[in-house]
Amino acid sequence: HMVKYPQTLVTRFFGLHKIKYDGEGGSTRRIYFVIMANVFNTTKHINVRYDLKGSKYGRRTRRKGQDKIDSSVALKDLDFDNDKIKIECDPDVKEALTKQISIDTQLFQLLEINDYSLLLGIHDLEGGAEEGKNLLE
Repeated sequence: HMVKYPQTLVTRFFGLHKIKYDGEGGSTRRIYFVIMANVFNTTKHINVRYDLKGSKYGRRTRRKGQDKIDSSVALKDLDFDNDKIKIECDPDVKEALTKQISIDTQLFQLLEINDYSLLLGIHDLEGGAEEGKNLLE
């Protein structure tokens, strides 16, 4: 899939690893970890992140009355709606994204995977925000 569709939005995994070491009392300890591509590999500061699934059930990160949140924390669908974010892009970009999401979804259907979300990062293009400042502050 990655070779056939280099523009895929599916996360690229490079390895699943295990480290074994001797723990206290002679026990063997194991740590498992995954290495995957950084989807925000950019020099731009990502001011706000959203993990969008298309569902609203339990999909809130911010607590009631909370305006400030660490920009490294991914907000969810209800936060996105509450923030009244509207994404505008060139019609060609929209068509390419829609097509790729459809192709990626077909892969997940084939593999019987039913958990798909879009991780969206927003950089303040207005230039009014200081580098590192959260848009929600």
